[in-house]
Amino acid sequence: MLKNILTPKLKLLFLAVLAYLVIMACGFTTPGATPATEIPGAVNTSVAQTIVAQMTQIAGNATPTPTLVTVEPTASPGPSMTPLPTFTQVAPQPTWTPLPTFTPIPATPTPLPCNLAQFVSDVTVPDGSTYTPGSVFVKTWRLKNIGSCPWTTEYDLFFVNGDKMNGTTLIALPKKVNPGETVDVSVELTAPANAGTYLGNWQLRTPGGQTFGIGATGTSSFWVKIVVVVIDYTEPYNFLLEACKATWTSGAGTLPCPGQSTDSKGFVQILTSPVRENGKTDNESALWVHPQFTNNGYIQAEYPDIEIFAGDKFVTYVGCLRNHPNCKVIFTLSYRDENGTIKTLGTWAEAYEGLDVSISMDLSSLAGKKVNFILRVDAWGVADDDHAYWLNPHLTGKARGAITPLP
Repeated sequence: MLKNILTPKLKLLFLAVLAYLVIMACGFTTPGATPATEIPGAVNTSVAQTIVAQMTQIAGNATPTPTLVTVEPTASPGPSMTPLPTFTQVAPQPTWTPLPTFTPIPATPTPLPCNLAQFVSDVTVPDGSTYTPGSVFVKTWRLKNIGSCPWTTEYDLFFVNGDKMNGTTLIALPKKVNPGETVDVSVELTAPANAGTYLGNWQLRTPGGQTFGIGATGTSSFWVKIVVVVIDYTEPYNFLLEACKATWTSGAGTLPCPGQSTDSKGFVQILTSPVRENGKTDNESALWVHPQFTNNGYIQAEYPDIEIFAGDKFVTYVGCLRNHPNCKVIFTLSYRDENGTIKTLGTWAEAYEGLDVSISMDLSSLAGKKVNFILRVDAWGVADDDHAYWLNPHLTGKARGAITPLP
């Protein structure tokens, strides 16, 4: 700091004073002078005070030099830092190699063949239907045109092979059938004379004589399959043998004979070994009937007229088939006389209680008359489980032979 306030003149004075003090310290005196009595330290003190006074005066007249202040650098505070989230180490996951992207190739549509049929349903005569020898019936199939060509009325139903059962070989289609439409095709057949199972295969035929059928390639046949039952009865008139000669009806109209057991309109079939509600399997056949599937529905058959002889009796058992516990029906035997009047011979209520009803009705009052017998079954309320039977219904008497024993 002292170095900063000394001017050149002050520096020269300072050196002079300093030289004087050195000389005095070394005992230098002027020759011939009488040494004065010295007070120890007085001279030095005086000189020093004089020098200080002069330096003070000079310092007072001197222009002060700014003081250099050395400032130690300090770090400037930075912006406030947001603390980073705590890092939690996660176990390394396996590396998956991505599968190549699958680009589906559009399938080339397979062109439809011109002529191709699809079986839809058996309208009549389901597989395994039973008939007696010589019974005439009509088999009807429902087919759908799933080809690309229409079927005109020049197309035919065509017998291929198997049991022909007196059917016509070629039968023209009843209408034009465009692709996507359905048609019912029918043929009249006759049950063979011998007992057994019979099957006939059928297809369609184009006007040019090409045959086609069902299946993926259109080469498979649709068929009719029946069972012929020979019933060994001595009675000249049996209602089983004549069943499909009768007219079967319900509240829904006329019914086929035999029908399908799933037909909500009601149905009739012939059972060769019926299981009665008492659990016994019978060796005699029965008419299996079901009223129309509606509350208080009914089913009935009106037979062709027959002459009654003296001593004739109507004989049968009636009941519910096994495993139909909700069966509850009313059986009625009536006839239509020569004047067209319907008269009731008897009525029997039957429920599923393990017992059936034996009927032996004397017809002597009708001797000499021709009548049409009517067999009817009514639902007694809900008809959903009314699977009923007439077991071996027949006429017997002296003119017709002995009564066939029933179990």
